[in-house]
Amino acid sequence: VEMMKAAREGLGSQAKLIAVTQLTSTSEAQMQEFQNIQTSLQESVIHYAKKTAEAGLDGVVCSAQEVQVIKQATNPDFICLTPGIRPAGAAVGDQKRVMT
Repeated sequence: VEMMKAAREGLGSQAKLIAVTQLTSTSEAQMQEFQNIQTSLQESVIHYAKKTAEAGLDGVVCSAQEVQVIKQATNPDFICLTPGIRPAGAAVGDQKRVMT
């Protein structure tokens, strides 16, 4: 949180400052095994989003599946950038948490 606050202070309000929750290419099993985070993926994402908002950042990169719970946990104006959106029937590639 301290580094995010320092980034916000250094940048000022000239530009939007966005953090990453969990990469959309990360599954819950991968998060638990490789990052040693023993909560659900959703709980982890919400935790990171709350910390990001607490630090004064403008939003997060997250799965479209998580936008509603993030906005409920932070505020309706909190930015959620969602890279894992695909057309119906399109290959998901390396993404684990996508929406159409």
